[in-house]
Amino acid sequence: MLFQPARPDRLFWDCWLFYHDGQYHLFYQRKRAGEAQTFEVGHAISPDLVRWTEVAPAYVRGPAGAWDDGPLRTGTTLRNGDRFYLVNGAAEHRVDKLGVSTSTDLIHWEKYAGNPVSTPDPRWYEADAETCALGNVAWRDPCILPDGDSYIAFLCARLNHGPLSMRGTIATLHSRDLLHWEAGPPVQVPADFVMLEVPDVFALDGRWFLLHSTTPRFGVRITTCDPDLVAGTHVLWAEQRDGPYTRPPRDVLIGSSVELTSAWVCRTTESPLGRIAYYVNAYPEPLKGGRPRGIFGLPKGLAADARGLTLRYLPLLEPYRSAEIIPPLESTRRETRRELPGEWTVADGAATGQVAVGTSALPIAGEARDFILTATLTIARGRAAGLGFRLDLWGDGLGVIFDTVADTVAVVELATVSCGVVWRQLARRQVPLAPATPLPVRLVALRDVVEVFLADELLLSVVAEGRTEQGFALVADDAQVHVDALRVWPLDVPPPTDLTEEGSYS
Repeated sequence: MLFQPARPDRLFWDCWLFYHDGQYHLFYQRKRAGEAQTFEVGHAISPDLVRWTEVAPAYVRGPAGAWDDGPLRTGTTLRNGDRFYLVNGAAEHRVDKLGVSTSTDLIHWEKYAGNPVSTPDPRWYEADAETCALGNVAWRDPCILPDGDSYIAFLCARLNHGPLSMRGTIATLHSRDLLHWEAGPPVQVPADFVMLEVPDVFALDGRWFLLHSTTPRFGVRITTCDPDLVAGTHVLWAEQRDGPYTRPPRDVLIGSSVELTSAWVCRTTESPLGRIAYYVNAYPEPLKGGRPRGIFGLPKGLAADARGLTLRYLPLLEPYRSAEIIPPLESTRRETRRELPGEWTVADGAATGQVAVGTSALPIAGEARDFILTATLTIARGRAAGLGFRLDLWGDGLGVIFDTVADTVAVVELATVSCGVVWRQLARRQVPLAPATPLPVRLVALRDVVEVFLADELLLSVVAEGRTEQGFALVADDAQVHVDALRVWPLDVPPPTDLTEEGSYS
């Protein structure tokens, strides 16, 4: 939503944040357009998680024959004394290995002469690319925490025994100086996954949580609390840091179905705002995969409850709001050749609509492509209500639909047809929705990403590219609906600044 490389021939993928001295440092896998593998660790800096300045890459793939001349892997950044450490990895001959770089200023980095500092340990883990079912031995994506006077790292790895589709695990490493590492036994996690990528371990409200990302594209069906959220970031919890970890009732934090049109690789970090979560919004790919690319999402707060974790709205964009464009709710008529169903009335800043059969849309005054919208929706009777946005003159564009029969919220593509409105679903999530209960909705649309909140809880974060129109509408589907407290603020968020030199990309 907020950051992509300034150059169009560079693509954004997995990322990690590090906060220091009033600045957020964003490190990320950078790919060349048209290529699947990472060749650099990009670096951007922000004072507020919204305005970003891109600087020289922190890590560049090694020359031919070096241990890190293969695809680069996700890492982490931390401080020890007066030095900063970047621990990431590369795949050498299809075996992931870890290396370390150091810096005194977070800008200029030097690779450690003793790299690689860790390779897969065959005592517990797969270590041979020739016998690994996936073709690449996993030993990557370190999450590093202080451990007394030393450090512990949690890695994506696979066990060296058991059914091939159930070997996904979290390996452990231990170090006193962040340069020399010793492998330890795996963390006990459910034997449900081929891979637990990019683990993130942290304590919140008296529990330990372990986030990890996975997808059915590894070849195994995944069962979660929500069948519409299986490719994304999953949640495990434990009473102690070292486990055993189990699934909470809400065992997936955010994601999508197989298509990866939503948030991917959610991680967390401590900041002046508390522990915040951040992720990659993934652009859609073909079913068999392609050239993954993404955009840095809008960071969120975290909340824990008896069912697991939720992501919460943070008011990061408020300083970039323009004047409100719909002070009172007003209706407007767009040109149309069609007689559309439904009856709508607008009075005292509220709208009531009803349609017995089909879907009805009421165009409303105001235009904006990037915006924050808040409203209260009530489905008095019937099935569903929603909001249309980025609509063209004919009422075609995007929408969000709350369905009390299916108990779902969906981001959709809307189209006005001869007898009303139809839609194609982009992403959906299960949400209990009681009829006749006011729904406090927040909608954020910025660049290619749409986010839907209910009472400030994030429900969906979806890439929906290619829509440049600016119209709005209210939607009723086989229902009587009421909409009030509608407010819209256009957003004016500056694009990232690029301070890198051309030569730094070579």
